[in-house]
Amino acid sequence: MTDKSNRQVRLSEIEHVSYCPRQWGLISMESTFSDNVETTAGHLVHQRVDSGFSETRGLVRVERSLPVWSDTLGLYGIADAVEFHKDKPPLPVEYKSSRLKIRSAELQLMGQAVCLEEMFAVEISFGFLYLAKTKKRQKVNFDSGLRSELQEMIDKVRRLHASEFLPAPVNDKRCDRCSLARTCMPQLSQNRQKVGGKISSVWNAI
Repeated sequence: MTDKSNRQVRLSEIEHVSYCPRQWGLISMESTFSDNVETTAGHLVHQRVDSGFSETRGLVRVERSLPVWSDTLGLYGIADAVEFHKDKPPLPVEYKSSRLKIRSAELQLMGQAVCLEEMFAVEISFGFLYLAKTKKRQKVNFDSGLRSELQEMIDKVRRLHASEFLPAPVNDKRCDRCSLARTCMPQLSQNRQKVGGKISSVWNAI
C-alpha cells in the first residue's frame, strides 16, 4: 500500500469529510458528483467569486479565488475571498448559499486562515462566512478548539485515504439534502451491511 500518511489535503476535503465521510469518499475516492437544488444554489453564489475578479474598496483590497497553502500542515486550496486591510492580517471570507453544513464551513474557513497565517507570517483571530440567503456575514472566531478540530479532520482525511475503503453510509437527516443520495443509496447500503453482519455471525458460529 502506498504511504499516504503525509499526502497533501485539499481544503474542500475538510468540508466534505467533516460533514459526511461517505460523501467525501464518493467525491474524492470515486470521482462521483451530481447536482441538486442545494449544490446549484452554491454554484450561483460562487459565480462572481470563481471569476477571480479582484477589486479595491477604499483602503481594502479584495482578492477572489486566491490560492492558499500550508507546507507545515500539508494543506492547500482556494479561498473564496480574502480581504487585505491596511496594517491588519488578511481576512478570509467563505461564501455559502445557506446555513447548511455550517460547522463544516467553519472548519474550511479555519483551514484557509492557517494557510494565510503561514503565507504571510501573521496570526489571524477570525474570519467570516457570507450567507447568501440572508446576505449577512457570520463571524467565526479561530479559537483553540476550532484549530484542534481542523487538525483532527486533516488527520482523518489522511487515514481514510490510507484505508482505501469507501466510508459506510450514515442514513440520517443529512441524506435528505445530499445530491449524491441516489448514488450512495444509504438505506440499501446499510441493509446490506446488516445482512452481511448476520451472515458473518452465523458462519462464525458454525
